[in-house]
Amino acid sequence: MTNPIKHAFVTRFTSPVVLAGLFLASAVLVLIVGPLFQKGSFIDAMLYKTVAFNYAIGEGSFWSMKYTNTSMTFFCEQPPFYIYALGNFYALFGSHFLVDRVFTFLQLCVFIFFLYRICLKLFTPALPFFLLNLFLLLTIQAVSWSFSNQVIETMVLMLLAVAIDLYLGFLTNKKFMYMVWFGIIVLALFLTKGFQSCFIVILPLSYAVFHLREEKVLWFAFFTSLFLLLIIVLLVFVYEPAKNWYACYYQARLVLTMNNVGATTDKHYQILIQLVMETIGVWLVFLSLSTYLLVKKNFSVKQGIVEPMKDRFSLALFLTFLAGSVPYTLSLVQRGFYLVPAYFCLVVFLCHAFRSHWLCFFEGMTLLSKQNWVKVLVPLIFMSSVVYSVLNINSYKREKELAHDLELITPLLKTGSILGITPNVWNYFNLHSYMYMQKKISLSADPKHEGFVVVYKNEVPTSERAVIRKIELPTLELDLYYRLVKNGPDTRR
Repeated sequence: MTNPIKHAFVTRFTSPVVLAGLFLASAVLVLIVGPLFQKGSFIDAMLYKTVAFNYAIGEGSFWSMKYTNTSMTFFCEQPPFYIYALGNFYALFGSHFLVDRVFTFLQLCVFIFFLYRICLKLFTPALPFFLLNLFLLLTIQAVSWSFSNQVIETMVLMLLAVAIDLYLGFLTNKKFMYMVWFGIIVLALFLTKGFQSCFIVILPLSYAVFHLREEKVLWFAFFTSLFLLLIIVLLVFVYEPAKNWYACYYQARLVLTMNNVGATTDKHYQILIQLVMETIGVWLVFLSLSTYLLVKKNFSVKQGIVEPMKDRFSLALFLTFLAGSVPYTLSLVQRGFYLVPAYFCLVVFLCHAFRSHWLCFFEGMTLLSKQNWVKVLVPLIFMSSVVYSVLNINSYKREKELAHDLELITPLLKTGSILGITPNVWNYFNLHSYMYMQKKISLSADPKHEGFVVVYKNEVPTSERAVIRKIELPTLELDLYYRLVKNGPDTRR
């Protein structure tokens, strides 16, 4: 006789939603959480961590942060809010390498929470559509890469989800406080990534154009537009500390970017191609489903494509996606993760505009989940992902050789000293960062610097009138020398 408690447990555990949740949890573990907590950091992330570390120990203020004592002493590469938040996190919990990982993990959790809130307000049933949105986002490699490598776009994505949730709340309740909180989020976005991260204001603006007779919707659009304009005027032209910072930011980032300094591609249209290729997983799933419905379910083109596009909120989302992506084609300096916030709008648009398509998709997934092999395979995948992530949590995703070398080199150096380097090592910013965060050591490419000098493996530092001695260490990537400047002729031994 079947045990009713056991039967109920097995039935619930193998339900379509639970199996889908386990599968997506496996993907999040393998693609994001596991790599996030591994050792080693992307160069941009190390820059932000070092500046945040300095802020945490009192070396700098919100509008006047620094990188090291010899490089970017006035840091204006990125707006300060992300670094300010991370710096306060360091101040509370210390500067262990896991602390900033937890900071990024919390951003992921907050984003997923607000994604679910958005789905509750947009979709019926909410849970399957929440899992669908998450699945489509995970098919975009740049999304998982951004979280696992801790770039600023993760905070932009989180704030964007909060902003969309607030606007949906306003459309439901029409309360003034939603306008205020939406404005605060726009301010946070502006202080996180600059002008380009404020594209979310296009959502209320475009929706208002489609609803000209709704007075409160028009007021919301007017308020957010005016608020953004006031923010720009106040911070860029009036408030002196912010004014000085944005003047530096304008020269250090915007002018160089618009002049294509450091271009990552040759043609502007290649960025549009990149945009499509980055989201190829989403388009393959969507187009495969649409083709199936047109061929097998006798959906007409009008029913399958034209009618869904008449949904006004969906159209507003699509225009928001365009506002967050197309302007990036103006510069040839592009990286895939710049477009992650815009990809989120694209995914929500596709899910909302083509809801009837996805309901058919859910039917197919429900039938698939009833297969016995699926009921066995998915839990196995989940358990395997947990084991895989645990076994690899202490490994390096990058910079293993650098970490090995620094363990040998840093004990020989004094805290707060200056370490000489050759010019070709200057742009090795992870070396700058690790040295400064470990012992507040700054780097100098001055050929007259006297003391320890680091060079790439098998290179030799040169200098006029100097004695150079190699420090024999079993390093992998770097060599350490000691340079003693003399007044006599050039000497080397």
